[in-house]
Amino acid sequence: MESGEILWSLEELSQHSQRELEQRKIPNPGGRVSQVLSARTIRYYTSLGLVDRPSSYDGGVAKYGPRHLLQLLAIKILQAEYLPLPEIQKQLFGRTEQELTEVVESASRAEESVESKPLARNETWLTRRVLPGLRLLIDERDLLTEWLKAHSREEAAAQIWSAVEEMASGK
Repeated sequence: MESGEILWSLEELSQHSQRELEQRKIPNPGGRVSQVLSARTIRYYTSLGLVDRPSSYDGGVAKYGPRHLLQLLAIKILQAEYLPLPEIQKQLFGRTEQELTEVVESASRAEESVESKPLARNETWLTRRVLPGLRLLIDERDLLTEWLKAHSREEAAAQIWSAVEEMASGK
């Protein structure tokens, strides 16, 4: 933990994250997930490994920092992308604070630019709406990067087009 880092109690983290969700207008698609980041929800996410354990303890009170807030916001952003918690865990595991910030900030930028671009409201570097009814999900960025280095754009386009046609036809 860095000296002078902001730390919150679990209840303060819950309140702060709730304000951030509201300010960033992160949607709750179909009301299918809890939009409230209660202390209980945060403890649950911690038990699943989605949120890091507390940064420290002060007189027996768990303390949480900015990374925890970023993790919570990223979880809610990915839930808005209809990803289940096990997939979210895979997507966020081992991410740096910078990468978590990118997820959160890209969702905010998408919200701000929704009128000027035909993008989904909460796109991240993990997902991108590319056509009406079509969203691409990168589940292993390193693997994709290596594959792209070894293949042409035409090969990639042909494989993507084939998969889209097959899925659109219901095969």
